[in-house]
Amino acid sequence: APLLGDDDLALLRYLETTSPTPQKVSRRRSPSPAQAMDSLFAAAFGSSKAVVVAPLRGQARVVSWRGCSVEGCIPFDDAPPGVAFTAGYAFCLLTLGPLGFVTLRENM
Repeated sequence: APLLGDDDLALLRYLETTSPTPQKVSRRRSPSPAQAMDSLFAAAFGSSKAVVVAPLRGQARVVSWRGCSVEGCIPFDDAPPGVAFTAGYAFCLLTLGPLGFVTLRENM
């Protein structure tokens, strides 16, 4: 006996034609503050910099990112494999990091 009846197959065909395909579904997430700062640096200064460290190879490289014209791109997405310490991350660390040493009451 077939597992799917004619009604089930018709329903599957209907769902295939009406359901959004993976290309149509937007799975964008909000950029982190560091990514937003990298985008701001690229827009204001022409590029943002990062140090990419490949710990297994023992190599470090300075790479730059010029920004992009489409919404939702990720800064340094095309950087070589490794850990990227970006200018946006450094800026957020220097400006927001000290707030971690005070209490919430002092922050307000």
